[in-house]
Amino acid sequence: MILITGGAGQLATEFQRFFKKNSIDFLAPNRLELDITDFDKVRDYILKNDVGLVINCAAYNLVDKAEEEKDSAYMINAYAVENLAKICRERKIEFVTYSTDFVFDGNKGNEYIEEDEINPISVYGRSKALGERLALEENRKTFIFRVSWVFGEEGKNFIEQVKTWANTRESIKIATDQISSPTSTKDIVEITWKILNLRDRDYGIYHLSGSEETSRYEQGKYILERLGYKGNILEGRCLDFTSYDIRPKYSKLSSRKIENILRIKIPNWRSRVDEYLKVGKTYLVTGGAGFIGANFVKYMLEKHNDIKLVVLDKLTYAGNLGTIREELKDSRVSFVKGDICNRELVENIFMQHDIDYVVNFAAESHVDRSIENPQIFLETNILGTQNLMEVAKTFWT
Repeated sequence: MILITGGAGQLATEFQRFFKKNSIDFLAPNRLELDITDFDKVRDYILKNDVGLVINCAAYNLVDKAEEEKDSAYMINAYAVENLAKICRERKIEFVTYSTDFVFDGNKGNEYIEEDEINPISVYGRSKALGERLALEENRKTFIFRVSWVFGEEGKNFIEQVKTWANTRESIKIATDQISSPTSTKDIVEITWKILNLRDRDYGIYHLSGSEETSRYEQGKYILERLGYKGNILEGRCLDFTSYDIRPKYSKLSSRKIENILRIKIPNWRSRVDEYLKVGKTYLVTGGAGFIGANFVKYMLEKHNDIKLVVLDKLTYAGNLGTIREELKDSRVSFVKGDICNRELVENIFMQHDIDYVVNFAAESHVDRSIENPQIFLETNILGTQNLMEVAKTFWT
């Protein structure tokens, strides 16, 4: 059994998706279910569930806030990591954990390799550096993967922040004086698993970072261009956004070691960003030709440049395509005439459009009609809703 800590985070979520796809058994408790800072509870949990591998995705990564919450940062990033490594040593099992490019000061001027001396300049960086040392001292069967500018389909990340700015600001300022490389959780998970499955594998530290360096400004500009942003994109500095000068100016990690071992080339960050921007944006809007549904369609298209809408409507007395006539001309909108009770139809929509969200406005709402024909109300309002949830569960779990 594999234990994934930090089960609600973007990296842990990617591991869960990967393991489900490959029929690998795992446990992924959230912070309330398993507090990794509680040594005894963690040990009991690992023993009770006969865990054979621990992948630690839990982390305190609020860089600025860590300056004020040092105890929390060190507890999660260092001492909890030490405890996990110790328990794994007692169980004679391997331990995987993740660190950061922030263990370097950014003064080298070119890519950092695993052998470079660390010199963190922030509480966050120092706490992660201590976690590295304690884990390696506690358990020789430890893998530490240093990663940078991580983004995945779940959780908060820079891409999601930029998307929010694009929807709320007429001009956006982004720092030019921070350079590294964005790294996709998909690459992190797949490469981690490949390393773990090598017959002859070496424990220790590995750098795992997207290929090609970039600044936050260039990354943000690329994202905004892909979103079709029409506002102004301004150059700024890190100190324009925070009073703490604690981020390394240049922290690109060299992944040559891991690429040579696995004989792979980690994808360019742009390709992964393009892929990411296609994720989490396709909405199935049922009853989208009705009064409320149509207004929702109009609102979403106006506020969000990066989404796709699939409108499903039976076009009964409550539905009128005329209400979304102009919206249907938009390349982001697809229309399907049909019933939410039709299981095969809904499944086909999920498969063809890779649905990420369902917004259900389909309903029988005229009270007088419920007296004349209650069966239709039961079918649409109850069975139809149940059908949508069951199909969503099938495709999303």
